[in-house]
Formats: sequence, structure tokens, C-alpha cells
Amino acid sequence: MPMNNQTVSVAPAGTAIFRPLSEWMSQLRQMQKAPVMTGPVQVMSCPPVATLTKGTGASGVTITSAGSGYVSGETLTVRGGAFAAPARLRITGVDGSGAITSVAVSTPGVYTATPANPVSVTGGSGTGATFTLTWNVGVASSIGGVTWSRTSPVFKYIGYAPKDVVAGYRGNTTWGVDTQAIIEFVSDAPVLDFRFVGYNSQYDLFVDGQRIANRSVKTDSSGQPHIYTVDWSGVVKPRTYRLSGLNMAFGGVVTGGNYGVWYPTGSNRPFIWQLGDSYTFGNGATQANFAEFRVMCDMLGLDGIADGIGGAGWTSSGSTQPQQRIQNKLTSITYTPEIITLALGYNDAAGGNISRLQTNWRESVTLIRQLCPLAKVIQIGPATPIGSTGQISAVRTALMDLCAEAGIPFIDVNDWINANNKQLYTDGDLVHPNDAGHWFRGSRLAAAISELTGFGIATPYRDTPDGFLLDVFNWTGSVDIPNTPGGFLNLLGLPGIAKASGGTAGLTLDGDLLKFPARIKPSGVTFTVRISGIVGGASGVVREWKIQTRRPDGVTIVGSASTVKVPGTDITNRDVILRSFTSGVSDAFTTQGVMVGLQNDTTQILKITSVSIRVDRNVNAE
Repeated sequence: MPMNNQTVSVAPAGTAIFRPLSEWMSQLRQMQKAPVMTGPVQVMSCPPVATLTKGTGASGVTITSAGSGYVSGETLTVRGGAFAAPARLRITGVDGSGAITSVAVSTPGVYTATPANPVSVTGGSGTGATFTLTWNVGVASSIGGVTWSRTSPVFKYIGYAPKDVVAGYRGNTTWGVDTQAIIEFVSDAPVLDFRFVGYNSQYDLFVDGQRIANRSVKTDSSGQPHIYTVDWSGVVKPRTYRLSGLNMAFGGVVTGGNYGVWYPTGSNRPFIWQLGDSYTFGNGATQANFAEFRVMCDMLGLDGIADGIGGAGWTSSGSTQPQQRIQNKLTSITYTPEIITLALGYNDAAGGNISRLQTNWRESVTLIRQLCPLAKVIQIGPATPIGSTGQISAVRTALMDLCAEAGIPFIDVNDWINANNKQLYTDGDLVHPNDAGHWFRGSRLAAAISELTGFGIATPYRDTPDGFLLDVFNWTGSVDIPNTPGGFLNLLGLPGIAKASGGTAGLTLDGDLLKFPARIKPSGVTFTVRISGIVGGASGVVREWKIQTRRPDGVTIVGSASTVKVPGTDITNRDVILRSFTSGVSDAFTTQGVMVGLQNDTTQILKITSVSIRVDRNVNAE
């Protein structure tokens, strides 16, 4: 039967105006995205049966006793041994009496102790058959099906320069141990085997956005294969798998022959990278995904890789110097970050070398801007696990000054944890957060980053999620624009230009650049520029100019309006309209800013005496 889709809802409180349902749904969607979690991602209510086994499997079979009464195509199950999944054999040929003439391994099994040869079997129509098996740790599997290689394009890999850390097992240890990585894929199989190798690894498996267990999966350091079997009790449906790990050593997955594995198309989330210390690594958290960085990413719906190394922070040297870490990691990372957070500072306090901190910080920010010019860089202040101290305050002040100098936002965490609440949030070492502390800090960082970037919604719903926003910038004075080649004047750099009160667009001037608040969806932007002044020259000379938007380099043109021509020397309230758009939170209008200026194409000097730049933005619902 036909179904009607409601398009208008009830009126909001205090007004008789009906609001389109899409706006109410936008509000609901924003509320759903809000960082309101108080802990890590929940374990699903009906998780699969998941078993990790270090073992071996049957790689070959020969007939010891053929038996009788068997039928070709039957499956036989091997008796004996200690196993997570038994080996199974498939009869491929029999003679007239049902004696087995040929057989093959259909399921290798996963054995911690193999049965003695010759092995007996159960199943089938006959009796008396026994077999001699050979074993190989590399083939262990609970499923007789298809092995999806670790290098298959079905796997989305987020990390640094993935390569085999052990033959047949892909990892992420290019720049040392305890390095994070994420592998994501989709499969409709009711049972999967994840192939790992003992590499002192730690994994958390998320399926359709939820954890499947309340404990991380850990392998030993033996170098021997491990099979992690995930069994959905026969339920077949597509599921998105997300394997997050440290010291990853991944050999692919095995599924039944009727099922598939495919790339998670459309799953791309905004990507954040963090340069940090032991807090970032997660010291004090009982599981890797309990660390504050992971909590923050999960709350905001971000993909994230954290580079957390304890030590001297900004004052480190050698291989742990921030500049070296940035060079190594950001030149090998599989996806370019849209947000980069800097979370060093706590360990600098003990050294007290502010001069080295300043040098390393400035060089690090310069390098980041070279390698990831579109990334939003954010500095997180030094932690105060038992409250602020004089040394921590000195580092905090230095970082705040550096951020002001470079135009980088600073998230001040000073005394979030202090002498009054340290017993709730600080571990017994009086340095690192405990689980509650990681969740506490992670949730507050998520809210702060949401405010700065637009990812997640950390502020209450406003009445105009989709509509017309306006800011106006005004100036009066007297400035000449020369007619020399490249006679471009950035009007936003005029001394004393100011934003009129009462604006709604939230635009800011940052170093003579106009910056737009982040918006998740595209929005239309219109620049209306009105100038007054005079232009020299006798009758008949060329008097023309263009209004342009340019990148911060002052050379790259973003947009250019049609040439303006005047017959006389007087310029009074001449309006020019230039249209553009923003395409998301990583748009250059947000991350870099934009110039709005005048290109003098006359053969004369153009003197301006007043400027009004009206910027209106039609923001789509988010």
C-alpha cells in the first residue's frame, strides 16, 4: 500500500510557525552525534562467539585404512587431539565396496595438541577408515573456504607504510613497536577466521560500530600463528568489521566459499592524527580503546591514529624529537589527516627548557603545515594529574604564547584534574589517568574539538541550522593602490577594518585573512564588495579593476569578478558581487582563510576612501 512521508511537524514551543520535519530530524541527528558518552564504545548486546587459539592445522592426508561402505562427497570429522575447531576430510573417490580411494582436507582445524596418527574419524556411511595427517601451523583454520590475503584490496588499512612484519603477516612497525593501525572491511560470512601471528599484539574488534568483547585480544610473542574465530551462529548478513590494534600482525581472513569480503565503500570518516606522549599512548588505561584519544575519536565519529611516546615531550631529541616523529609518520601515513592535535607538554615541565620547547614547537608546526597544509592544527595544553604546578604553568604559558603567535587554537586542560578530584581520575602513579580519567579527559576533549572543528555537535541546537547568515566588515580612510604589475590590495588588511556588530556568520579575521566557521555540509558564500574613492587619468584612459578572492599566498586566485569600468574619475558606492562556496570542515576557507581584495588594472593610481565587505552564507542543515 502507498506510504505517505510526513514533511511538516508540530510547531516549536513559543511559536505558531510549523517547522519542516527535515529541520527537526536535523536536530535529532545532531543530538545523536553529540559527544555525550561517559565511557568507551559499548559491547553489543548479542555478541558472536569469539575464540583466539594458538594452534596448527591439517595440511595433508593419506589413506591408512580404506574402510568400506562410504560414499563419495561425504565429510568425515577427525577424532582426538585438543582443538578449537576439528579437522574435516572430504571423500573424493570410492570403489564398488565403498572403500575410500581418494580423500582431501576440507577444513584444516585449529589444534593446540594434534591427535596421534593414524587418526580415526566420525561421520559418513561407512566404517573402518583411518588416515595419516600432516600438520602445518600456517594453514590452521576453522573453516574450509576462501582465504582473503592480507594484501587484498578488500581491506582498508589506516596506519603507516603497511608491510609484512613476519612472512605472510602484515603490520605497522615501520617506526617502532606499539604503533597503532586500523583495518576495516565488510563481510556477509556467518563465521570468519582472523589470521594473526604471535607478535605481542593487542586488538579490539568492532562490528557495526560496537565492540564484540569487553576485553582486548592479545597474542604472545612466539611468532606462531593464532586463529581468532568469530562465529555468528549461522546468521548471514553484511557486517562492517573494524580491527583496531597495536603491533598488528594480520594475515587476512578466511570465510566459507559462498561468502564474500569487500571494501567498505562510503565508510570514510574525517581523519585525525595526534602527536603526543604516554597519555596519548594510553598509559593507565586497562584497554587500548579506553585511552582518551580513542574515546575522543569514538565520540566525534573520527578515524584516528595516535603517535604516543613517553619521554621529554617538546624538548625531546634524537628519534623521539617531535620534528623527526612528524617527518617519519606524516610522510608514510596512508591517509592525510584533516585534524592534527598536538598533545605534548606535560613531560616538558620537569626539564624546564622553554627555549628548546619553543624551537622544536615552531619547527614542528612549520613542518606540519608543509606536509599537511589543509589540516586544522590544535594544541592541547599540558595535563595536571594532581593539579597545576609552577613548572606546568610555565610550559602552559609558553605554549599559549606560541599558539597565539602561529594562529593555532589552544585547548586549556589546566586543572581539569586537580588536588580535589585526583583520587577519581589519576592512577596510582600520580601521573597518568586511570580508566575514569581517560574517559573524563576524552569526553571533554571531544567537546572542545567539536567546538573548534564542527565535528560532532558540542553546542545546543540553534533555531537556524539551515539559513542565511551575514557578517559585514567596514573601513574608511585613504589608501592608494598602484598600477604596477601585481597591483593587488588585500582589503581585509586595511588598518582599522572592523566587523560590524550584530553579525550572525561567525567570521573572523586572522592575520588579514577571513576565516569561516567549520560546517559539515557544503554552503554557498556571496561576497558583496562596495568601494568609494577616485581614480586618476584624463578622459579616454582605461579605468578598470577587478574584485578577487585569493589564497593566503596572495597570488593564487580563488575567484575573480568581471572587470569594472568607469568613465570618470569618481568612484562612489560601486558594488561588485563574487560568489563561492565551502565544501566541508576541511575547506580552505576554514583551515587557511581567504583574502578579499582589489586588482588594479588601470593605468592610473586608484585611491580608495571607504570599503564595505558584506559576506553572506547559506548554510545547509548539518
